Amino acid sequence: ALAQIIELSPGRIYVLPRDMEYLYDLAQVLLRSPSDRDRVRILHLSTKSVMDGNIGLYFQQEGLTNEYFSSGGHATFVDSGIIGTLFKFIRSKFGNFDQQIHTQFMMSGLPRNPSTMVFLAYLFPSALETQRFDTFDFGFELPHYTHRVNGFHFLNGRWAPVVDTSDANGTVSTELALKYMEDLRAFGESPEVQQRFEQRRRDWRQLVKLTLAKDRNGLIASLKGLLKRHDLVSQGMV
Repeated sequence: ALAQIIELSPGRIYVLPRDMEYLYDLAQVLLRSPSDRDRVRILHLSTKSVMDGNIGLYFQQEGLTNEYFSSGGHATFVDSGIIGTLFKFIRSKFGNFDQQIHTQFMMSGLPRNPSTMVFLAYLFPSALETQRFDTFDFGFELPHYTHRVNGFHFLNGRWAPVVDTSDANGTVSTELALKYMEDLRAFGESPEVQQRFEQRRRDWRQLVKLTLAKDRNGLIASLKGLLKRHDLVSQGMV
């Protein structure tokens, strides 16, 4: 999923915690280029924090401004799903730049918002059924490092997220989350995993290049090449 998001998303990529915070952590391990790492940013939003009076200043701090979009910048927001309540708010703030604001869900309940679950459909035909989301709800059940953000305070020269410790939304366990982060880092630092990740990036980059060039024959040849690898991820991409 990370290789797909990196290669298919134009401009900056904003990962929304808490469900997708592990994706951000993995990106910081797997992405070797400083410019690639800088593209992937974390954005502390929740249905509570977007109501904070300082949300505009926080957006400005994180590079989400009318000036950025006016200069042709794009932003892709990544979350676990499902119907995009937060994305509706973001689009309402930058309504004039709707075509430059993109979403990517792990599980999507709306046709407009793409979902990485389409690649699971090859293995699990029921993966695209909205009523089956609970079966594949891998993001919500992982332990969270912090409670949900409910606002922002200006601290040490920056707008910092403030959590609501009384909010029991999801499982919060700093200890378990740290263990999971340690395992994730060890996984991401494995030479085999890094090699596979770079190969997936090349695969997606090639498919994008051929699609934009409208090279039908080249695209068919590349897709057939993926099928010949006889691994489930490549076949799922096709």
